[in-house]
Amino acid sequence: MITSKRNCSAGVTRILVPDNTRTAVIHTHDWYAQELNTIYHEMAEQYNTAIIPARMRAPKDEPLTNWQNGNKFRNWAQRIGTNTYKVVNVILASQRVEQQSYRSCIGLLKLADKYSAQRLEATCQKALSYTASPSFKSIKNILAAGRIRMLRSLRLLIL
Repeated sequence: MITSKRNCSAGVTRILVPDNTRTAVIHTHDWYAQELNTIYHEMAEQYNTAIIPARMRAPKDEPLTNWQNGNKFRNWAQRIGTNTYKVVNVILASQRVEQQSYRSCIGLLKLADKYSAQRLEATCQKALSYTASPSFKSIKNILAAGRIRMLRSLRLLIL
């Protein structure tokens, strides 16, 4: 079933939220960085609409497009730091419809819980030095690579 949002323009729904994402997305095992399959992507392009898939058996994801807005993520990011704020702005501007980027913003900002706000801010600064438009995935990979290096160093110290 596809839930359509009421933001209609010229008869085409602006946002579609399919609840059977098994057929809608390429499975990356990362809810924050889902990728639409070619057919859904082409349909969205054809009808100038956005598709924001819900997780399998998780209809509670459908309201995600209703209760949030970009300012919520900007405020959250600003509390972490200016570089995180810049990355969130880039992510919010990266999609045709802002709501398509909300999951990536959530994923990015929750990395502060896993790694620390200071490490996230430093990583965002590092990513911005590489490119003007870093993604959630690139930030996550930089943090993961740093963690692996840190664990290897600790292991060497113990030996």
